[in-house]
Amino acid sequence: MTLLRKTSKRLVLVMTLDVKNPYQKKIMNHYLKRIKNTIFIALVAFLYLLPSCSHKKTPKKANPHTYIHLESNQPSIKANNSKEKHVLTIWIHGTTLFSRKLSGIFHAGKIGIHPASSYKKSHRILRKISQYLPQEKTSRFVYENFYFFGWHGKLSVQRRTKTAENLLRNIIQLIKSYKTKHGATPKIRIITHRHGGNVALSLAKANKNSKEKITIYELILLACPVQKKTAHLTKDPIFENIYSLYSGIDMLQVIDPQGLQDIKKTRKIKKPFFSKRLFPQQKNLKQAKVKINGRGLLHIEFITSRFVKMLPHILEEIDAWTVESQILEKKSRLLRIYKKRNKVRLERRMVKKKW
Repeated sequence: MTLLRKTSKRLVLVMTLDVKNPYQKKIMNHYLKRIKNTIFIALVAFLYLLPSCSHKKTPKKANPHTYIHLESNQPSIKANNSKEKHVLTIWIHGTTLFSRKLSGIFHAGKIGIHPASSYKKSHRILRKISQYLPQEKTSRFVYENFYFFGWHGKLSVQRRTKTAENLLRNIIQLIKSYKTKHGATPKIRIITHRHGGNVALSLAKANKNSKEKITIYELILLACPVQKKTAHLTKDPIFENIYSLYSGIDMLQVIDPQGLQDIKKTRKIKKPFFSKRLFPQQKNLKQAKVKINGRGLLHIEFITSRFVKMLPHILEEIDAWTVESQILEKKSRLLRIYKKRNKVRLERRMVKKKW
């Protein structure tokens, strides 16, 4: 309660300060940073206790298979399973909670675009992602064409917008070098985790202001916080196909307080205060809610080897869903994936909408 009182007092103080006064502006920035950190730490502490309650409902040995429950009410076009040529995959990490040096070793990697083959054994998470995705028996990912894009990972809209401009320059350079080497213009696929998705979506703004235009063949968003600043950018023609996978119990996806983003200018808390899970529906966007063993995924589970191995199969199955407009008015799709060792079994059926 003491922490709550202190946070509320700081918020009231921020609302009364004068932005034009340099001294008061400095105090405002200081208190805003402390308020955001307090909210973030409190919610993270709560989330670590939440999963422990949900695990008790299902015994560990109840189901020997890995079970994924995938819901989607988005129409899609049946995929062409022929092998994709000249497609470059770029993985973009999310927000970094620790120092850039420490996060770079675990999940952030080096600043800029670098091929997966350039990463050492110390980057265990990134190496597993680049190795496991192409290993699955799908034609979607090729290890030689796999890249990682590292950025500072700061929790700031302005920083993410600037990062998107840097990302665009890197992609243009990558396309040019690939074209020189192979004599063909490659397609670009981007996979993102958390706010890496908002960096990728901000490419739409950067692309409009650039002389050299690009298109993104596929944008795969994993647990991306849906915010007003970038949610509408999914409609931009730069993105040909978008996939958004999320979990119902992943609270880290929604705890970013977007309501405080413009508080320095407006001195008002905007609604919605927290981020959302779903983007506005449209033709090029397919959204799916994911569960494993009857339980939703935690935020970190979207980048674990267990989920990464299943991602190609999930994407292929979503692509294979046919458009049934009359049924979709009252029902949504339910996909079950059973995985035991190296075998994968898929089951598909229609269910009533729950959201």
